[in-house]
Amino acid sequence: MMNYGFQFSLKGFLLYALQLLPNIIWMLMPPANNVLTENSSVYKILNIIEGMFGVLTVILMIVLINKGEGSNSNLYIGLAIMFLAAYYIS
Repeated sequence: MMNYGFQFSLKGFLLYALQLLPNIIWMLMPPANNVLTENSSVYKILNIIEGMFGVLTVILMIVLINKGEGSNSNLYIGLAIMFLAAYYIS
């Protein structure tokens, strides 16, 4: 059984920063015609859910740490890299 605890993970923070890199670039160099200014759902609940999942992503990547040794960690890192590459491509 895996043993999880709460503490800060620098590796998780760096991975989260890589995920946010396109958003950071967009914020620093916004386009002249920003099509995302009106990009919110007409249903308030969907905006709330999106915000909650954003916070959960930060918590799971940065402060929830596996204190045990897992045999699947290389598989998970590989999948994370693959999904991040797909995110950048899309």
